[in-house]
Amino acid sequence: MGVIRDLLRFRNILIIILTPLILLPIIFSIETKEAKCAYIVILMAVYWITEALPIAVTSLLPIILTPLTGLGSAKTVSSKYLNDVSMLFLGGLMMAVAIEHWNIHKRLALRILLLVGSEPRWLMLGLMLPTWFLSMWISNTATTAMMIPIANAILVQLKEAKEEAETDGHLADETGKFYITYHDQVRLEDVTLTVNDNEKTIEQQNNGDVNNEEYEKKTNTPDTSNKENEEYKRICKMLSICIAHTANVGGIASLTGTNPNVILKGQSDIVTNVGGIASLTGTNPNVILKGQSDMSVLRDGSVTNVGGIASLTGINPNVILKGQSDIIYDKYNGTSPLTFATWFMYGLPISAIMLVLAWIWLQIFFLRGSFFKCCGETKSAGARIKLVLRKEYESLGPINFAQAAVIGHFFILAVLWITRDLGGAGGWGDIFPPKTVTDSTPSILISCSLFIFPSRVPDIFCLNKGNNEPIPPLVPWKVAEKNLPWGVMILLGGGFALAHISEESGLSKWLGNELAVFSYLEPWVMNLVFCIVVAAATEVTSNTAICTLMMPIMAQIALQLQLNPLYIMFPTAVATSFSFMLPVATPPNAVVFSYGHLRVIDMVMVGFLMNIIGILVLILGTETWGASAFNFHTFPDIFRTNNNITDSAQNITVLMNGTCLCSNLTMI
Repeated sequence: MGVIRDLLRFRNILIIILTPLILLPIIFSIETKEAKCAYIVILMAVYWITEALPIAVTSLLPIILTPLTGLGSAKTVSSKYLNDVSMLFLGGLMMAVAIEHWNIHKRLALRILLLVGSEPRWLMLGLMLPTWFLSMWISNTATTAMMIPIANAILVQLKEAKEEAETDGHLADETGKFYITYHDQVRLEDVTLTVNDNEKTIEQQNNGDVNNEEYEKKTNTPDTSNKENEEYKRICKMLSICIAHTANVGGIASLTGTNPNVILKGQSDIVTNVGGIASLTGTNPNVILKGQSDMSVLRDGSVTNVGGIASLTGINPNVILKGQSDIIYDKYNGTSPLTFATWFMYGLPISAIMLVLAWIWLQIFFLRGSFFKCCGETKSAGARIKLVLRKEYESLGPINFAQAAVIGHFFILAVLWITRDLGGAGGWGDIFPPKTVTDSTPSILISCSLFIFPSRVPDIFCLNKGNNEPIPPLVPWKVAEKNLPWGVMILLGGGFALAHISEESGLSKWLGNELAVFSYLEPWVMNLVFCIVVAAATEVTSNTAICTLMMPIMAQIALQLQLNPLYIMFPTAVATSFSFMLPVATPPNAVVFSYGHLRVIDMVMVGFLMNIIGILVLILGTETWGASAFNFHTFPDIFRTNNNITDSAQNITVLMNGTCLCSNLTMI
């Protein structure tokens, strides 16, 4: 056991050293470009899945391995790391930083919660709606981290109200506060509850962490009724998991809402020009608040998963999809139909339907017998919740000049994104020469304005009050520099570089030929199979890594079968966001699970049906409104070129070589 323990200590180093050595026979026994590229892809996949190297560092390996294997120059590969989609993603991140810097996301969440009732089902909806909307525009992880302490404050009031009702006490006086320290930490600050003149305080450690033992002792005292205690625990789980799931689904609605969307966009543009569709807006905040109840944690995780689907910038797979879409269309001198506006036509209905179904399913699973009857809480509980939310909202004060300015920037950016290209209806982009203005143009324009626009009314002319100090901008550069997830930008670029060498080496075409065995299936059945496989894989590895690896392959399969590439790429990219079952599947899941009250089995039982719901809604959307918006069932004329005819003739040779390659790999 001692030897095994020592080996586990050096697990990452062993993986980093042994993996490339074990894979070397692929290069030396099969001396083809496809085999060399396969070596790089498999090596990076192992590093991505095991995270032996930081994911961003692994994404830099093509710059080293491409010239060493003779597949291309470092100069060419390096140029793929930053493109139009990267700028689109960067602009979305800048807007997210501004929103979080001025606490606008918290103001929105509290306002919605004040409008809903105090029953668990309406409280859950009140937590899901702001999570769903915010996850379209800012990091799913940051959204989850912000919503968790709000949910915790609500649960504390529910618990205290139950205890008060049992002792015939009177309405407590709360001075509870919760706040977010940007997206790095979540803390519960100085929560003091006075019940029947007996003060109960949740103590904090010196570093700001909630003392778990004190929390358990003072807020989780045994109920006189085991049934009520079990009901409370289920509510805690429900309110927690819904947040994580909703955030992921919300990102699907927006093109930059999730990395796979942006990766798809990039790969789609590559097919007709060879561009890219990838976006990665997530970060991994260090959540230090402990002691959250299971239901609250589980609910929060679910909501972030659902919300990210809605927006093209909501979750990483959306951005990756965008990038890969551009790449594919650029290759054939075409223009990808995937824009911010057209993605909303596809992603928003899917995300909205999943949001409603998730709300219903979580009620059925956790409320059980109470689902079909009014589950109203006591007036004391409702008053407590309203009071603590009202006090917290009032503590934010009225909207100031800077917050109004950021909100204005946000709406202008959203309008510019949506109206640039409205499909057949045109848009403001038509004012300029074709292919000159893209979604990245308004993205960077508004981002630059955030560094220029003053954060308060300038003291000039009649407003001059003698204060000659310079006025800081809405987003100081130090704030942006500190809080932008630069590693995600590298990861995004690594995906584009990997797609480039896969295309140039012929590996994508070879894989497409091998997977063309699915051609005997109906197209929608083939899509269903791919979605199931991808949704299962994303439970144990990064959805961004899976999407990056799969997008070029899906595009090549579609071209070989003379199907619209987007018909295969869209559902595959979205399916990588269906990370509902395991804590390691996505950062929001990990955030809610880290609170320590959820069991893995809780997430698996809830997430399994969420995966099924998501896949069925996804296939339905692809075959109905998606097919109508993007002509999925029509093979675009730009792909019917002489090059395609030549490629088809060469496919026989490639397929034969591929058969030999498979035989050699089997012998290895």
